[in-house]
Amino acid sequence: MSGTQDSDLLNELIAVCHDGECFYRHAAKAVENSELRSLFWEMADSRRQIAEALSDKLAGAEGEGRDGTALSQRMRRLYAELEARLSRDSDVRYVSELEHREAHALYNFRQSISSVQNTRLAQELARHLASIQVMHDRMHLIREEIEGRQRR
Repeated sequence: MSGTQDSDLLNELIAVCHDGECFYRHAAKAVENSELRSLFWEMADSRRQIAEALSDKLAGAEGEGRDGTALSQRMRRLYAELEARLSRDSDVRYVSELEHREAHALYNFRQSISSVQNTRLAQELARHLASIQVMHDRMHLIREEIEGRQRR
């Protein structure tokens, strides 16, 4: 890995993934819909795996362990707001809001990919982004299915 900028970006993404893992574990326990519960467990596990892989890239790099960046703090606040709403919103309304927030997170992840200096690191981040996008798309489909059932 090259550059402090790359290390800083990795630290941000690791912190966001850790926060996402914690959030999705909480969400999996709180939602009623079994499809969502299963997806949230998968999303938590995926975020854990991504954080571990990115942490391996950072091993020994200067700045390891920082988690107070603007992006991670923003995402931490968003997840906290969603957790508070989880107890009072229906699964569909909650997932709709979550889907919107995740789209924002995906955008930030894409921006980070275009900002890294190391080409191999950018390729690895793109692979991780693809797995996050697949789960985001699944969440969208599940929400649409639930909405369709409710309309009947």
